[in-house]
Amino acid sequence: QRYILRELTLSFAFSFATVMAVCLVGTMFQVFRTFEGMGFMLLIKVLPLALGILATWALLVATCTATTLVYGRLAAENEINAMRTSGIHANRMLAPAILFGLTLSCLGYGLNEHIVPTVRHDRRLALREATIQALKLPPAGKQEFEIGPYKLSYIDYRNGRMERPSLMKFEREHL
Repeated sequence: QRYILRELTLSFAFSFATVMAVCLVGTMFQVFRTFEGMGFMLLIKVLPLALGILATWALLVATCTATTLVYGRLAAENEINAMRTSGIHANRMLAPAILFGLTLSCLGYGLNEHIVPTVRHDRRLALREATIQALKLPPAGKQEFEIGPYKLSYIDYRNGRMERPSLMKFEREHL
């Protein structure tokens, strides 16, 4: 049981790190695309906040991946057959996965209940602040900014002026 639990833990750590790295790279590109002129200061502010939100999803994916990898490898190398031949019951082989799953479920619940709401609020405030900073020195070209129920768009920004700006207010998805 300790052998299977150790394998689950190592596979989980690798899977979790891989999924988080991929998600953070995607988040980084999304932030750069949305706020082109803001630079690394916004990225430094938003990426730690994204960790809290992405961790719960990465937890789910990494748990499933680790369990599949470990038990698939055990089956492929006939270790499950060897354990069954030795008289080890299937429940004893599944107990580490159940314990591992329950532990990670409790961790995920704690993250979703205590950390994620605070992180989402902080991320929303950081993105609003970034939008206001972008409006102080708006980027050139066609742009759209959303601030709460308001949407500001313009065709171009030249010589300190917005060309054809429009400000719209939405209430329950209606203009």
